[in-house]
Amino acid sequence: MLLFLIEYLQQFHWKIPAAFGYFSTRMILAAGTALLMTIFMGPRFIKKLYELKIGQEIRSVEECPLLAELHGKKKDTPTMGGVLILFSMAVSLFLWMDLRSAFTWLLLLTTVVLGCLGAADDYLKLRYKNSKGLKARKKIACQVLFSGFVGLYLLCPSITQALSVMGYPRAPVAKEQTVVPREGKRALVETKALSTQQYAERFYVPFFKGPVFVGEGVWRFLSFLLIVLVITGSSNAVNLTDGLDGLAAGCLVMVSLVLALFSFLSNHIDLARY
Repeated sequence: MLLFLIEYLQQFHWKIPAAFGYFSTRMILAAGTALLMTIFMGPRFIKKLYELKIGQEIRSVEECPLLAELHGKKKDTPTMGGVLILFSMAVSLFLWMDLRSAFTWLLLLTTVVLGCLGAADDYLKLRYKNSKGLKARKKIACQVLFSGFVGLYLLCPSITQALSVMGYPRAPVAKEQTVVPREGKRALVETKALSTQQYAERFYVPFFKGPVFVGEGVWRFLSFLLIVLVITGSSNAVNLTDGLDGLAAGCLVMVSLVLALFSFLSNHIDLARY
């Protein structure tokens, strides 16, 4: 949203620091905005959850005697705290990210859909006063269906074009740089844009300058399966890790930092060339 404001102000010859146009700057500002919102809004949000008695349900002695004994004192620990995290992420994304990019909308949609699935699970636990929540089969089915939609959007040109209205959002592309050696002359560097369909057929290995091999047909299908596996697996990995003691938070910090680093390096064509 702020990118649109910056472009609008530049029409009136306002001098806006060029750093705001860099994705690296906006990535840091987006993370900082979400963090500060969570820090300042967190205490009031948790207090409100206590007032509304929105607490975690513990497995009963009949269901699991050992777990009930270990965690019985943690009953009524506030749940649905993910709503605050989702809200902070969404606001931060709308403020700093490029809303013309298809990847931005995919990130937002994936976060919101899977977040709503988690909220529905917590709601059922609260409503029926048990720890079962949403049935595992239904949860997995929803995750697979949604991740399948994401895979089809990225890998099927007809679906990509159908969901683009007047060129908005822009069709997702990846940049590929090829170094062409020339005798007695400086190597020629060629940069070209690849559609996500073309990119899915290329197999890359870190530290190799180009694709190890380029496949067709079956490789696109394998890419589709990988997309479904990563989205569904990541969502369930967080669910399994997240316990009453907030175990997922520490794991997510480390994983998020590594993924952010990889995202930064792979999205910077000069750095990715190495």
